[in-house]
Amino acid sequence: MHASGMARHVQAYEFSSPEQWGNERVIVGSKQSGLSNVRALVEKSAVLTSEQRRKVLEDSSVQQKILAELKRRESAGFSYELAPASLELLMLRCVGEYPRNVVELAPPNVQDTLGKHSSATIKVQVNGDIEAHHEVADSEHGVIQALWLALQKATHNSYPCLADLQLADFQVHKDPTSDEGAGSVVQVHIDFSFQGTSFRTTSSAPDMLRACWDALHDGVDYVLLLRPVRA
Repeated sequence: MHASGMARHVQAYEFSSPEQWGNERVIVGSKQSGLSNVRALVEKSAVLTSEQRRKVLEDSSVQQKILAELKRRESAGFSYELAPASLELLMLRCVGEYPRNVVELAPPNVQDTLGKHSSATIKVQVNGDIEAHHEVADSEHGVIQALWLALQKATHNSYPCLADLQLADFQVHKDPTSDEGAGSVVQVHIDFSFQGTSFRTTSSAPDMLRACWDALHDGVDYVLLLRPVRA
């Protein structure tokens, strides 16, 4: 209702512009969203092209598809409200135009000894290359960094701009709706910085490392879709 009302008459909810006070208006996507939220998010997207944006805004069935998938994933443990970057990628999946810049060919393999070094092995296809990129990385700071280093090694030659992509922070939370104890679904949020831009991705799974890997993968995909990088 809020998003719909804002689209019709801003003054019904704002007595003055947020920018006047150094703030900004943020419309989020969650399982409480409606089609007005979807349209607002599409209009503000940093990675959708003009043609993709038009395709969604002019077709209510695509909007319904995005909304249904958003609600389905949030019910499964995802939390897109705090991670708009992953939500923009979800929109592209629903439009059927998700890029295949980095494709997972096999689930990553990780080895970790508590208190000692960690190792991650990944197998991905990068930039449509016929030959698979099979990379191994070690870290003294845990499995997540090992996965991140392996992903950077795999994409370095095809996408040198990713050297500027920094993993700033990550958080792991138990899905509050999951009641499986130690086997509960977890939510992962990862904060990235890239050439002065900050964004957050998210994923969810019973396996924490699976969720972390998917959120890392989203970070790479998102950067490669930003307009200044593609130009």
